[in-house]
Amino acid sequence: MIEIWIVAIVVAVYFIGGYASAPHLRARKFSKRGDDAYENVHREFFASKGVPEEVGRALWLEAARTLRIPPTKLRSTDRFDDELSYSLKVFPFVDLNDDFFATAVHRLNERKLPPQVAKDWKTLGDYIVGLGTK
Repeated sequence: MIEIWIVAIVVAVYFIGGYASAPHLRARKFSKRGDDAYENVHREFFASKGVPEEVGRALWLEAARTLRIPPTKLRSTDRFDDELSYSLKVFPFVDLNDDFFATAVHRLNERKLPPQVAKDWKTLGDYIVGLGTK
């Protein structure tokens, strides 16, 4: 009986540890980047694509919050399957993008856009343009 409790405690610590440490591990990857204000990102990338600054800023800050990455560390070229992904072989069950994807689905529903429009969004910039110009 004690063995079952020991195994249960070890498994619980493993799962809790994975969920607790994953955001910090991903944030460390971005901590080496220099800061860039949204105004610069908007001027260099989103303005020419027709994204109003207020709309783009709101989507940018929301993405940063749900991805748990400081907004000044994000770039419009950050790819969902590379820079923004989280994978650590020790914690394969943790997906830090679950909250972000739930937010993206909410935004699509809110704007009455079909989910198929998101299939071509590979970068954070694609996401902002896709939702910010429709």
